[in-house]
Amino acid sequence: MPGAVFLDFDGPIFPNKVFLFPENNSPLSLETCSKLDLHTYVTYWKADPVAIAMLNKLFDYYPYDLVISSSWADEWLHEKKHIQAVLDINGLNYTFHRQWKTPRDKYHERHEQIAHWLDNNPEYREKYIIIDDVSSGAGLADKKAINKLGLNKNNIYLVDINEGLSYKDYKSIAEKINTW
Repeated sequence: MPGAVFLDFDGPIFPNKVFLFPENNSPLSLETCSKLDLHTYVTYWKADPVAIAMLNKLFDYYPYDLVISSSWADEWLHEKKHIQAVLDINGLNYTFHRQWKTPRDKYHERHEQIAHWLDNNPEYREKYIIIDDVSSGAGLADKKAINKLGLNKNNIYLVDINEGLSYKDYKSIAEKINTW
C-alpha cells in the first residue's frame, strides 16, 4: 500500500529563489508557460531542481501517491493535464492518486481540504506527508486546528517560502517514509 504525499507548489518546489532562474524571468519563460497552456496568471515554470531530486529520491525509497494541495490545481487555474505538464517538464517521478487533488468545493483552507481528502481515503491515514509553506498552509501550523481535524503534526513539513524544500526536511521525510 503506497503512502500519500500532499504537495503544494509555491514554496516547496517553487520557492522565491527560483525567480532568479533565467527560465523563470525571461521572455522564454512566458513562451514556455504558453506552450504548457498554463493560465496567464502563472508566468514561471522552472521548479527548484534540488527539490525535484529530493522528491524523486523519496519516491525511490517508497513509491507514494501524489495529491496536489496547491492552488495551482484550482479549477479556474489549471486542469490535471496542466499540472502533469509542469511536473513532467521539471522531471518529477510521480504517480497521481485517482483523487489527484484535494477537494475545493466546501473547503477553503488547506488543512481542511487535506483532512477531508483523508476522510474520503482512510487507508492513507497512517501513511501521509504534507509538504507546504506557512504562507499558503497557515492552518497547518495551527496545532488546535490540525488536532481537531485529526492531522498528525509529525507528518506536516512547512518549508521556508524563500528556500523551499530543504535537505533537512528531506532527511526527516525520508526517515518517516522508511517507517511505512
